[in-house]
Amino acid sequence: MALLTSSKGNPTTSAVNTAGAKLFVAMLRNEGSPSTPISDTAGNTWVERPRTNTTQGLGGRLYYCIDPTTNASHTFTSGNGTGYPIAVAVFDDASGFTFDVDGGTANAGASHTSLTVGGGGLTPSQADSLMVCGIMAWAAAVDVSAMTIASGGWTVVQYYDNPAANQVDVAIAYKYISSAVATTADWSWTGNAQAAGRIAAFAYSPGGGGGSDPLLNPRIRALSQAAGRASFY
Repeated sequence: MALLTSSKGNPTTSAVNTAGAKLFVAMLRNEGSPSTPISDTAGNTWVERPRTNTTQGLGGRLYYCIDPTTNASHTFTSGNGTGYPIAVAVFDDASGFTFDVDGGTANAGASHTSLTVGGGGLTPSQADSLMVCGIMAWAAAVDVSAMTIASGGWTVVQYYDNPAANQVDVAIAYKYISSAVATTADWSWTGNAQAAGRIAAFAYSPGGGGGSDPLLNPRIRALSQAAGRASFY
C-alpha cells in the first residue's frame, strides 16, 4: 500500500498524476446539496458516506472511489463552489481496496481547539487496514491554522488553510494498522473553532505483488528478518 499523491483546492484542486491509483478518498464540507457534491476530470462515480454536522449545522463528509479511472493531469472539484474546499488522498495497492466501516465526530459549540475523530475508536473488521480521516473546521473570528494529529502513526497529507475568518479549512490524513484495534485521530489546531470529522477503514492485502512492498506487512517482515534477510530485493 502506498500514498501515490494528494491535492487540495477551493473548490478545485491543483492537477496531479493519478496513474496507477486504486483508491481516491476526499474530504469536503457538505450540508446535503448540490446533487453532484464532488466531481473529477476523469468522470468517476463517487460513493458518498454519511455526513457529520456540528451543532451550528456545518457538515463534513468523506467520499471515495475504488478502482477509479485515472489520468496524468487529474483535478477534483467540490460541487458547492468557492467556500467549500476539498482535500484528496490517492492510494495504490496491487491487491486493491474494499470499504469496511466508518464513523464521525463533531464538536458541540464553536470554542474548541481540538477534536478526537472516532469517539471511543473505530475498529476495522480485519487486521491489515488503511485508515483515512478527514476534518473540516470553521471559526467566526479567527483563521484556523496548523491542523495536526497528535495520536501516533497518522500522516497529514493535505491541509487547505483559508487565511481569513469566517472560512472553512479542511484536512485529510491516513495511517496503516496491522491489527484490528479501535482507532481514533486526535486533531488539534490554532484558534477556537467548530469542527466535524469523519474516519474510515479500507481493507487491503499487503504484499499482494505488482509493485507493493511486501515488507509493509509486519508478518512478512518478521519472516524476512527471521531468515536473516533485510528485504526481498
